[in-house]
Amino acid sequence: MGKILNIKKFFFIYLLMHLLLWSCIALLRQLLPIDAAESIYWGSLCDWGTNKHPPLAGWISYFVYNITGKLDFSIYFLGQIFIIIGLFYVYKIGTLFLEETKAILATMIMETCYVYSYCTIYDGFNPNFLLFCFLPMIVYYFYLAINKNKLSDWVILGVLAGLASLAKYQSIMLFIPIFLFIIFTKQGRQQIKKSGLYVSLFIAFLIFLPHFIWLFKNDFFSLGYFIESEIKYSDYFNNNVKYILSPALFLFRQFITILGIIFIYFSAKIIFKSPMKFNKELNSNSIFLIYTGILPLLIQTIPGFLNGAFMIPVWGFTLLFLTGVLIFYFFPMDISEKIIKYIISWIFASMIVISVILTLVYTTTRDLPLLFPTKKIHQDITKIYKEQTGKDLKYIAGFIEFSIPISLYDSKIITILDCWRHSNPWIKDIKKEDVLFIDRYKSFVINDVKAIFPETNPSDIKIYKREITVKSLIGKNKKYNINYAIIKKQ
Repeated sequence: MGKILNIKKFFFIYLLMHLLLWSCIALLRQLLPIDAAESIYWGSLCDWGTNKHPPLAGWISYFVYNITGKLDFSIYFLGQIFIIIGLFYVYKIGTLFLEETKAILATMIMETCYVYSYCTIYDGFNPNFLLFCFLPMIVYYFYLAINKNKLSDWVILGVLAGLASLAKYQSIMLFIPIFLFIIFTKQGRQQIKKSGLYVSLFIAFLIFLPHFIWLFKNDFFSLGYFIESEIKYSDYFNNNVKYILSPALFLFRQFITILGIIFIYFSAKIIFKSPMKFNKELNSNSIFLIYTGILPLLIQTIPGFLNGAFMIPVWGFTLLFLTGVLIFYFFPMDISEKIIKYIISWIFASMIVISVILTLVYTTTRDLPLLFPTKKIHQDITKIYKEQTGKDLKYIAGFIEFSIPISLYDSKIITILDCWRHSNPWIKDIKKEDVLFIDRYKSFVINDVKAIFPETNPSDIKIYKREITVKSLIGKNKKYNINYAIIKKQ
């Protein structure tokens, strides 16, 4: 009993370390990651939708960013808060199927999966952070609801499902297996006769309804992102094998992602001579874990089977949250004090290694998207715009990794997103406005202009080139060229 209490204290220390370490390491970035900046920008639109995702991530990040005086740290900290809440609920799920010590280790071992460390700093904050939190919570309360049938659990489940739907459409990859569980398992079919399931569905529907109405009014505008993505990646594989190769490669990349977890767990079994046994018992717990821990990832591969388009590995990252629990459950191992120390040593070693690598990357980098001199560029483009138009700059377009930071720096400037079908729900008549475009290369600026103003003759576009210098944290300089163009209203 003492051992369990000690490791539980260790677990909460680990959660605190994760929160502080990855929040503070992120401060080495001199500019918010584009995903985080884009989320804040979405929130500034104050609308029920964005050009890619439902609005919840934008609302939350915009609110936190502004009430903290536009501190970048607040966004990094916000992201890690969602991560550790999700990890805590992974632990809560683990306690439903494992001894507490194993549940803790099954949660902590997720730290060796780089999506919980490196990727969280790379992205800063985006809708995936909400799914890292909501998906484990949904699984946990779904288990409670179907086993205890308490109305409070069904209500919480409905709220979480609604919020997850407002976070990212990908949440459906968990909802589909839950639906299949209800239809195809005896335990699930029993819920059809009970009111709790319908209360949960009704609450989730009410929460998602305003966004659905927004989609309907705007011709399902956000879904254009998926169409564009499909077109973008459709020719990645050029033969008939692509219908197998695409999902196979996607699953292989997920396997690579969890390789650290697999190595640590099974090396412990080998070193400490634990039998290589597999839990073959197909009981209600096994079935539940298969439906909620394995099936979502398999369903995510279906688009690859249907169209053969390349599937970005990150699409599977939010669905890996039960990896530790699955391994501990289906490949059981007796846990001794030596094994506990071995696994924990690897966990903290991985934290140290990744943090050192990231520290070196962010102190030595001279990459323009990471060091974009927002203040200097802002002064330059507003001056050029004033000279050319006699007005203050209001609209900016082009490469979003340049244009959105300008909008965050100066809230009077509005970024025009290059949206689908050259439409934009937030700026009804762009063609009556003067717009400044910004990008790295002249050809890119011309392409940016043509995307929003397709009737523009490229020869009529006047390009302004500026040389800028970026400096790494250790003082190394590098020069880049930035190109601007001003398109005056027709």
